[in-house]
Amino acid sequence: HMAFLEHLSHDDHAVLCAQPAPHGPLFAWLESQFHEQGALPWAVLRESLRDHACEALALKVMTGSHAQTEGDLHELRLELRDLLNRMLIEDIKAQQKALIALAPHDPTALERYRALEQKRNALQVIASGTA
Repeated sequence: HMAFLEHLSHDDHAVLCAQPAPHGPLFAWLESQFHEQGALPWAVLRESLRDHACEALALKVMTGSHAQTEGDLHELRLELRDLLNRMLIEDIKAQQKALIALAPHDPTALERYRALEQKRNALQVIASGTA
């Protein structure tokens, strides 16, 4: 289901790639493969991962008991979207916290905070509708 990458926003990509190791580096690697070669089947990705730092995690994700390599694509995308929205909300909260600290020294910090607040509120409405 690698083609899901083309449906993600810039913010989605950024939040996935910013995850701590080993997840963030795996997403960054997947994204680079997608940009270089397009959507690839797992067998091709598996071969490309040989001896790569992300190999163990990718194998665990794709072959473990929780792996969802098949299933209703629409349902899988809805589940991913819900998870991404929740991750984006947490990322926005962290950005807002940093902006509060900058506010005494940066006159634009509160304006950026308010813009993020609108975005966070919109995501929370969506997230609460899917919970």
